[in-house]
Amino acid sequence: MDSFIKHESFRRVLTGSLFFALTIIIAVTGYTLAGWSLLDAIYMVVITIFGVGYGEVNPITSPALKVFTMMVIIGGTSSAVYIVGGFLQMVTEGEIYRAFHEARMTKGNELPRRKRTGYQNQKRASCSSRCNWRYSLP
Repeated sequence: MDSFIKHESFRRVLTGSLFFALTIIIAVTGYTLAGWSLLDAIYMVVITIFGVGYGEVNPITSPALKVFTMMVIIGGTSSAVYIVGGFLQMVTEGEIYRAFHEARMTKGNELPRRKRTGYQNQKRASCSSRCNWRYSLP
């Protein structure tokens, strides 16, 4: 169960990263097909996805390019948030797992109580009659 959870959060980070890379590739390709240079397309994608707000590199006049830019914003932001959520899930689950693991280890260090056998009771009685100090079995 624990390994499934760890793999699930890692899978979430991997899925978000793949979606983020795909969004960047599609966006750069789209702006390049719209007639922008490769450097202008990459720059536009970076300032659009990360919300820098410097404005457009080239004026966006067509409604199709405006809708495309909105989709780049939604796709890039969503995938970035998904990646961050996966990382937070990994960290949180790791902390919870470590807390439970430490609790189990602490609990495991206590010696289990067991019934004394007749021999142990006799040994205790004979020792206590001969010794000045008190001897107790767990």
